[in-house]
Amino acid sequence: MDKIGEPALNNRGVVAFPAAIFKGPALGGIFVSGTRELRLLAGAADVTPSGAMIVRFSERVAIDDEDGIVFGAYLRVAGDTREAVLRAGPEGLTEVAVEGAMAPGGGRYAGFGPWPSVGPDGTIAFIAALAGGTGPLAAFVGGAGGAVRPVATMGEALPGGGRIGRFAVNTIAAAGSGGLLTFATVAEAEGEQNAIMCWCPGRGH
Repeated sequence: MDKIGEPALNNRGVVAFPAAIFKGPALGGIFVSGTRELRLLAGAADVTPSGAMIVRFSERVAIDDEDGIVFGAYLRVAGDTREAVLRAGPEGLTEVAVEGAMAPGGGRYAGFGPWPSVGPDGTIAFIAALAGGTGPLAAFVGGAGGAVRPVATMGEALPGGGRIGRFAVNTIAAAGSGGLLTFATVAEAEGEQNAIMCWCPGRGH
């Protein structure tokens, strides 16, 4: 191993981390260790179910309690490089969201936040830029095998009044259990406030 990225730990003692590999079978990959034997779970040049090849990983990963690892990556698709949110688990690689693909709720994914997150129960959360959507940025939530859906869009009206402001620079959507997630916004106009927003199903925004 050469350069090692930020590790992530789940409640079962499994550690996941990205690392560059010096003179290895791949230039880099996602590893698991801790209460599991050290092994490479996904590597550069691996191919996703759609036939795209992984060319680069984000510097951080997230892991749920079933050892599913969620991470950002760049994929080579028909000669083009596109951003993506991927999940690697016992069942293999899954494409959660890919730049250029249709986004649920309207528009197409145009890019993603610094890295996605995942809750203990496998709830995946990420921020995405949108082209042709109802707003320029949105927070999305999904599951290991479930459909992804938008839960908060920049400019969206809130149930108690007001609107969701501008997303903070490089903000992360932090996932909890049961579809909960939080993210930060910053004031755009006088009288508005910086805020930490919570999407709490059953309890409103």
